[in-house]
Formats: sequence, C-alpha cells, structure tokens
Amino acid sequence: EVICFPHGDVHQLASSADLKPTMPTEAIVALTRADEVVSVTHGGGGSTNNGPNPNSGTLSGQQVFVAGNTPHSLTLSSSGGHLYTANLNDSTVSQFNVNGATLTQLAPAVGTGTTPNQVVLHPNGQVLFTADQATNTVTRFTVGANGALTANGIAHQFAGGNGTNGMGFTNNPAGAGNQFAYVVNYFGSNVQAFTSDAAGNLTAVGAPITT
Repeated sequence: EVICFPHGDVHQLASSADLKPTMPTEAIVALTRADEVVSVTHGGGGSTNNGPNPNSGTLSGQQVFVAGNTPHSLTLSSSGGHLYTANLNDSTVSQFNVNGATLTQLAPAVGTGTTPNQVVLHPNGQVLFTADQATNTVTRFTVGANGALTANGIAHQFAGGNGTNGMGFTNNPAGAGNQFAYVVNYFGSNVQAFTSDAAGNLTAVGAPITT
C-alpha cells in the first residue's frame, strides 16, 4: 500500500491487491530507464517480466523466470542491465542479466542473512545490501564488473529482536562525500541513520529514532 519513487532512473512500486487488484499481493515492480521491462515478484518463487505499452502502460508478453523461494524484494542496476531479488524463505539473493524483456541467470543465487526483506544497491552500484529480519543484520556484497555478487560480510548487526526489514540511500552527487543510509527495524519500531563510504562500510549516526 506504499508507492515509492526513489532518486535516479529506477522506480519501484510496492503494492497490495487493494491498491491495484490486477497485481499480486505484495507485488514489487521495477522499470528500466527505457520502460522496456517490468519485473514483478510474488510469493510463488517466480520473477515475472512484462513489456509495457508506451502509450497506455498496459502489460503484455508475460514471461516467468524462476528466482528463489518467495522473492520478496528486487532492485535493478542503474544501467538496467542487472536485476537482483531477495528471496525471503531460502535466505538468498538471485542474480539476473536483463536484456530487453528477458531475464537470464547471471550467476547462482548467493546466501545472505536469514529472512531478507529488502535488497538495495549503494548509489555507486558497486555494493549491494540486504536487510535481514530474523538475524537483525544488514548483509553486504561486492558487485563485480559483470554484475555478479561476492559476499562481503555483515555491514551492521542490530540487537536481537529488532526485525531489520528495510533500507534506503540518499543519492548525493559524486564528490559530495559519504552517502547516507537509513535502516528500518520493524519490531524495534525505529530507524537508524548511517554514513556509508564507497566500499559500503556503515557508520551509525546517533541513536535510532523511534517511529
């Protein structure tokens, strides 16, 4: 029931069936800059691609691409060439190449923290994070030149019971210094701010803010 249009060229739409009855419950949609691809994640383990009509926005040409168990969140690289899904029930991240309206596996899925609720890219596109609810962690990956992910440890560990489940970044221009990241803890009912350098190291800014 929340629509989010973050900075940059990639837009994400999170929707429930009440918001748009033709979409699957908890659908998340990402569009490329050219509006060539719409990818929908849904609980059955598939990632669905459709090509929108540039005039009406109507979706057509449905194809289903297998991700992990219960893909729950996705993010698209700024170039539109790579797509990643956080798979809730097997705690993995699936990796795809995007070519027009077709997804192909870029590399095997990689393990992350337990119950990854969200996947997000650093604004520089070189680091990817998951927000992991069951382990109260933010897990970090290095993004290779070809888009493939390499595990790079835990970027931050919250206290038990926080239920880490959301993350977002500012998008400061190059040369402006560190980016700022914000992590939502569902059960902790708070938001923690961080600075982040280009390597994806997170440094907490003050105490969490209660929501």
